Amino acid sequence: MEKIKCNKCGKENIVKGNLQHSGSVLFVPQDQKGLYVKKASGIIAHACKDCGCVFDLTLENPEKI
Repeated sequence: MEKIKCNKCGKENIVKGNLQHSGSVLFVPQDQKGLYVKKASGIIAHACKDCGCVFDLTLENPEKI
């Protein structure tokens, strides 16, 4: 399997994780209005431990969108 490289510095010291907030950080389509969100997904990302760049944002559950 090919190692993931940082988009900014090119190093391979990468960790995978989820974007988080005290509640939840979700991707919500623009057409979803109101307080109750019917379609949403968590976000998975990669981060470089050397330069701090966060990249490769991916929906955790794209089928929910």
